Amino acid sequence: MSKVETGLKKGLTITLLFGIALGIGTVNLCMTEAVREASPFPDLFAGAAAASQKGADEIFFRIFSGRMVLLALFVLAGCAKPFLPVAAALSLFFGWLLGIYQGGAVLQQGIAGLGMALAVVTPQMFFYGGAVYLLLKNGWLREKGRIVKNGEFFSGMLVAGGVYFLGILTESCVNPALIRFLLKIF
Repeated sequence: MSKVETGLKKGLTITLLFGIALGIGTVNLCMTEAVREASPFPDLFAGAAAASQKGADEIFFRIFSGRMVLLALFVLAGCAKPFLPVAAALSLFFGWLLGIYQGGAVLQQGIAGLGMALAVVTPQMFFYGGAVYLLLKNGWLREKGRIVKNGEFFSGMLVAGGVYFLGILTESCVNPALIRFLLKIF
């Protein structure tokens, strides 16, 4: 891995972690009562369990539309001309959302809430994370002039899209079975 790729990975990881810290801080400082009143997290596992009872095709099409919007955002970030500020802002924003999700789960259920939140996203997050990294790395290499052919950039985007699609398949097929298994244990 080159210095440029290592710098990109470190920079995006730092902005993501900073966004997570901001999200957790936002929940703890500003939204404590709102999270307790809205109370979405006690039903987190129950909602996931109810969704896991549906057919895989029904779950797939429900998930597909929402995840494609996120993929479109990351593809647009990869195509943006001032790539680094757009990618950093997107990484910070998604880190903030993840921090709110984690902070709310912990606020509602304690450490068990964090475990439940992680169980709901476990297998597919590896595919989504890998795909997002590939998309942003491809955009970074295009910006630095390392990808000069448009076909090479497009093929890199297609590979990342394929990995992202595997994440959608995992979320709709593997995750419901994992949640049913965990509900039997707990």
